[in-house]
Amino acid sequence: MTLWTVGKRLALCFWLMVCVTATPGFAQSLPDASELQREVRQVSDLTRQFANDGADVEGLKQKIARQRSTLLEFQSAYRDERDRLISVLNRLGPAVEGEGPGVTQQRDALNADAETVKSALEQIEQNLAQIARLEHEFEAAQREAFYSELTDRKRMLLNPSSWMRAAHGVGSNLGAAEKDIDSWLAEEDSGEFNLRNVAVLLAAFGLAFILAIPLRHWLTRRLVDPMAGISVGADFGVLVGLLRVALRSIPSLLAILMVSHTLTFLDLASPSLAVVLQSVWVALACIAVVSSACSVFFSTSASLAPFWFNSSSRAVAIWSLVLTAAAVLGLDQVLRTQLSVYGGVAEADGVLRGCTAIILAGVVLALLRAWRFKAVEGRPEPLGVHRVVRGVVSIAALISIPAALFGYGALAHFVTTRIVLLCGLWLCALIGQKALQEVLRAVFFAANRRHVRDGDNDNELMDFWLGLLSGITIGALSVPAALLLIGFSVDSVRRILLQAVTGISIGKVQISLLQIAIAVLVFLALIFLTKVVQRTTQTRFLNRLRVDDGVQNSLKTLIGYVGLVIAFFTGVSLLGFDLSNLAIIAGALSVGIGFGLQSIVNNFVSGLILLFERPIKVGDWVVTTSGEGIVKNISVRSTEIETFDRSSILVPNSELISNSVTNRTHKNRLGRVTVIVGVAYKEDPETILRLLSEVPLRVELALETPEPQTVFTGFGDSSLDFELRFFIDDVTQALTARTQARVAIFNVFKEAGVEIPFPQRDIHVRSAPESLFSK
Repeated sequence: MTLWTVGKRLALCFWLMVCVTATPGFAQSLPDASELQREVRQVSDLTRQFANDGADVEGLKQKIARQRSTLLEFQSAYRDERDRLISVLNRLGPAVEGEGPGVTQQRDALNADAETVKSALEQIEQNLAQIARLEHEFEAAQREAFYSELTDRKRMLLNPSSWMRAAHGVGSNLGAAEKDIDSWLAEEDSGEFNLRNVAVLLAAFGLAFILAIPLRHWLTRRLVDPMAGISVGADFGVLVGLLRVALRSIPSLLAILMVSHTLTFLDLASPSLAVVLQSVWVALACIAVVSSACSVFFSTSASLAPFWFNSSSRAVAIWSLVLTAAAVLGLDQVLRTQLSVYGGVAEADGVLRGCTAIILAGVVLALLRAWRFKAVEGRPEPLGVHRVVRGVVSIAALISIPAALFGYGALAHFVTTRIVLLCGLWLCALIGQKALQEVLRAVFFAANRRHVRDGDNDNELMDFWLGLLSGITIGALSVPAALLLIGFSVDSVRRILLQAVTGISIGKVQISLLQIAIAVLVFLALIFLTKVVQRTTQTRFLNRLRVDDGVQNSLKTLIGYVGLVIAFFTGVSLLGFDLSNLAIIAGALSVGIGFGLQSIVNNFVSGLILLFERPIKVGDWVVTTSGEGIVKNISVRSTEIETFDRSSILVPNSELISNSVTNRTHKNRLGRVTVIVGVAYKEDPETILRLLSEVPLRVELALETPEPQTVFTGFGDSSLDFELRFFIDDVTQALTARTQARVAIFNVFKEAGVEIPFPQRDIHVRSAPESLFSK
């Protein structure tokens, strides 16, 4: 055995000792096996309990939630142990010939522990799957009970016996409430209506009255109403509106809190009555907030609102109807709470639900009739989906009225209350989306005021992305509330949100709403950063260096393309897609793109050539086969040329690269102006040349260098033809220079008596034969 072999084996043994001593033992890092078996048996027991008809479903749900939490902890511990064992085995490596027996024994022990951990993980996963099935069965049972309650037909609301039974139930309910209050007052630890408590309670009611009425009116007159006249435009209108709502609501909310906390502090209500009073305070608080919001957003000054109305009278009607719906919902909740606490539900609940459904259906129908959108300048037309929603809501409200009358009060009550609550959620989402958009706009444009300019394409694009981001954010926050309103349980909503966050697997790619949101945010942030770099480069560097406008536009466009590409690939990578796979797909589609999109690719490459080589740049005066004008913009596919009559020509970039193009301002703006003039044949050509040489001295735009020229070009039909040629420093002013030169030529010729001829023709009449004049 060589010295090298001995050294390798000693090093391997030393590394094994380090690995074993550096990691905790198997039995110390995991829960005991008996604990796992006990949890497994508990899952089986819970399954058998749920199979019994008389099982306590709510209690079982709580037990299963605790069981799932424990199993998840076990799963995490076993996964950590599995990863540790795999790491140690990887450090040991595969078995080699001639290794020590201790190494082999340790590897076998680690493999045995790995198998044990694997079987434990499989058992835990099976139990988690069984718990998931139980939870789904719980939800199915709850949904079935919920649907059976909605479809259960009770006595007709028009039947007099229904009202008699309801009156009897209300009497029993009031009697139970009176007994509860009497028994509570008879207890030793109950509150007493002594003089001190009565004085404190009266003081609380008096202070609440001052807060709710005089202080509220004072704040409205001094702060809230003057804020409506603040000139904030469309940038912060909804934020100011929300601030006005808060200022109007705070006094009423403080009054409600003062009364409720005073009753709680003095202990003047029994536990059952405290539950009823709690629903009363919540209902009053909601009505106060809705009233304040209606006074701000449902007003004649619709500029602060993200929605609008036909007239001020309709706004007042909508205000009244919305407040009525809020009051009916609050009263319904208070009465149903009172019935559930003190009994009488079976007799009076059906009548209460039916009456509430009929009233809310009437309010909804009146609200749909009063709320008519109109076209307002600067605001988009209502989408067609709004009309569909209005139709569906109208049909549902109309059906709810006969359903409530013929005994389906629970169904009608559910439909009408959900319609009102969902419409309220929709209005809150509209206001929240607009407010969030204003906040984002203020944050993104705080350091740059260029966004207030009309017609700024970059800022219009940024406004679009900010609106989209705020809409997605508010929509994502509104979805859980909407699911709860339409009947989903809290556990179901939690599971849906968890699945949305964890995502779904498509092959090896895991896609979730959280990943999509992060990708969109990063994409928008990179787009905004690109815009900042473009503007900073233009304002801080290029303008100060006095770089040509065409160069500035080319660099700005290139920065925009690079930023867009970086933002796109970053967003795609954050979504979990492998960019190497995209490269393979792009390579596979290259042939098809080459044939099917040949023209588009040609124009795109030509656009890049125009931006890099810059034979044509923004501001140049060009003459093409498509027309003549000034280059206004060079985009990816085409170049915009504005003609002198203010029309735009969109020329494909490939035409500018492959065809001949005359660029009058390519390297400089120096240009020659030629003026053609003719004189009569009787004039002396040398005199005319001398007179024309004096004309550039009278033209302000004419340059002395290069020297002007006068040329005798030929003999015309009616005149001797001459040309005056001189240069100007800006060829775009050639028309003005020609006009000045023609005026100067006219004056010079007039002073010298030079005749400018008009076309002349000589007519020769030949004698006709006499036969033409004979009869």
